[in-house]
Amino acid sequence: MMVRLNIWIGVLLVVINVLLFNLVFREVRGLRVDLTEGDIYSLSPVTERILEGLDEEVVVRAFLSEPENLPEKLRPHLPELLDLLREYEERGEGKVRIEYLSPDEHTDEAEEAQNTYGIQPQAFAFRDQNQSGVKSFYFGLAVTYAGSRPETIDGPDLVERGGIFEEEPTIRLRNVEFSLTRAIKRAVYGFEGRRDVYARLDRPVVIRTFISPAAELPELFRETPDRVTKVLERMVADSKGKVSHDAVAPPAEDAQRIALSDRYGVDPLAYPGSKQPFYLWASVEFDGKLSSPFPLIGLDGALSEFQLREDFEAILRQLAPGALRTVGIVQASSPGDPMSGMRPTPARFSSLADSLRGEYAVRDLDPATLTEVPREVEVLIVPGEGRLSERAVFALDQFVMRGGRAIICADRSDVSLQPDFAITATAKDTGLEELLRAWGVTIGDRIVIDDGTRGRFFWAKRRGVGRRPEIADFTWGALPTVGFEEGTANRDVAFLSGFGAGGFWFPSALETRDVEGLKSRWLFRSTAEAWELDPAAGVAPDPEAHPDGGYARPSAAETKRRDLAVLVEGAFPSLFADRAMPATPADEEDGADPEGEKAKAPVGAPLKVSAPTRVIVVGNDDWIDDQQANLTRYYPEFGYFDYNAGFVKDAIAWMLEDDDLVQIRNRGRSFRPLARLDDDERTRVQYLNFALPLLLLALVGIGAFAARAARRPIV
Repeated sequence: MMVRLNIWIGVLLVVINVLLFNLVFREVRGLRVDLTEGDIYSLSPVTERILEGLDEEVVVRAFLSEPENLPEKLRPHLPELLDLLREYEERGEGKVRIEYLSPDEHTDEAEEAQNTYGIQPQAFAFRDQNQSGVKSFYFGLAVTYAGSRPETIDGPDLVERGGIFEEEPTIRLRNVEFSLTRAIKRAVYGFEGRRDVYARLDRPVVIRTFISPAAELPELFRETPDRVTKVLERMVADSKGKVSHDAVAPPAEDAQRIALSDRYGVDPLAYPGSKQPFYLWASVEFDGKLSSPFPLIGLDGALSEFQLREDFEAILRQLAPGALRTVGIVQASSPGDPMSGMRPTPARFSSLADSLRGEYAVRDLDPATLTEVPREVEVLIVPGEGRLSERAVFALDQFVMRGGRAIICADRSDVSLQPDFAITATAKDTGLEELLRAWGVTIGDRIVIDDGTRGRFFWAKRRGVGRRPEIADFTWGALPTVGFEEGTANRDVAFLSGFGAGGFWFPSALETRDVEGLKSRWLFRSTAEAWELDPAAGVAPDPEAHPDGGYARPSAAETKRRDLAVLVEGAFPSLFADRAMPATPADEEDGADPEGEKAKAPVGAPLKVSAPTRVIVVGNDDWIDDQQANLTRYYPEFGYFDYNAGFVKDAIAWMLEDDDLVQIRNRGRSFRPLARLDDDERTRVQYLNFALPLLLLALVGIGAFAARAARRPIV
């Protein structure tokens, strides 16, 4: 009887242990405790409130390659992202559905990621014991709501790369909650927003295409005609007839081609590898006005259906003001002169404008004719590429007075890179100096050299007359970086909490003073090893004479931290509060004023004090120009354009977005990189990793032996 009872007790204990084992190790999704400072692994109340207010289902499609196909440094972050997605699904209570897809090359999932959602594969170099090469991986999210246009989170919105000049660059997740919640909000209003685009079109729109037969196109573009037809058929149906498609067959005769070029501005294209020129153009006609034609070709080749629809809808948004928030960029461009054969000259900041399009409606404002900033512009980017006229400065002044937000990028030196990599510099005035001084900001007339955060670049070593210079890699203090060194980026400012890195090109220092009604904060700052160089003394480095940085270092008394970017907030005073309004270009062309009517005009600007608003001043305009973009494109180890443009986009979003998203962005994790170990320290750590376990094991053995010896009976 006792034996049977013991058997049943044993069986019962085994069952209880199995149940407890499964209970302990099963995934308990409803029980979570976040012990981190700031609860960074929990959804914010803002996100929870947005999820609670959903009326329809949000679908988040996660296009994530298998861990073995991801870069090694990205793999540890995959569980963090998956945990966050599960948290959204739990908090959504049936209104959020997560779909996980693992696209590989030439699969249906890969085609869906690229053509439907615009998520492109990213390449990375790998090396292991057996082989090395280049792989592609997917790491993106697509959000849809009730049939709305997909909102895509990809690339820099998810992953941030740091230490790009180090042997082992760091990879980490950005503030994914901010990006995903923002995408959900956009998706929720996306369907209505799309209907608004068509609803705002009070006149018919004709999208006219000029496409050669598929047989005459290069093989790379032979699927484009069918894609264009499918996209435009859907747009015509969605618009309920407000948008129509007119397919113009390209002519074969030279006279007809000339007539087509004169009327619509389209000419045959020549693509590398194509046997004959071809047509692959589109233009938009609205209210009898023709837009500039644009080629249906991407920078990397053929456009997907997703990219085509994005491009067409971006134009419709521009035709229907208000569908997108509008950003203005003050920059000059030359349209060219077909009669004289002069080709158009693109604007100097066209790459920045292109990076903003799609998320914002971008308007280029010519500084030569700028007399008033259009009403739909909410944020104005003012690069100080040339001296602004007094009237243009007045337009900027009054734009801020009406509550507009501005990002002003200006320095006092025009530093140019010649084709042979020689550096030349001249002093310049931007026309903004007096206005900024009225707002408490002064731009220094010297160049900041920071020996504490040097950036890498080319150096052209001269080898005598008639000989080509030797191009060498070199670190220059004139190209300071921010974000790597502690204290160079102010992470207490909301939109800089997750900032990675940025780089400048011969910047000027900024000084601030107190102005009634205004408060200023630094955004970027040099290290304590920074000093200033007079551009008149020459800016080209001499690494042979000064191998430590290229320049003769000043005394310690001349080195200190210098502000490179500042934020000014509050009620701004008008520079023209007690001045006569500047003349417009038309007034200046009129010449004489015989009746003296202009002299009788009232003195003082219409708006003398602004509503509370924000202005960001950066002591460098070159850091976001096309030269930086091209440098980053062809020499990514030297360029910071993507990071710098990311700062501008984050600043615009922070200036425009509602308080909800600002709160989420402010929860971003701070960038606190660990100090990198040198080779000797790394070797010592490896030895300790091997030695400590053995030492602990030996101590345990000695302790056990001593305990057994203590228990032996004394004879």
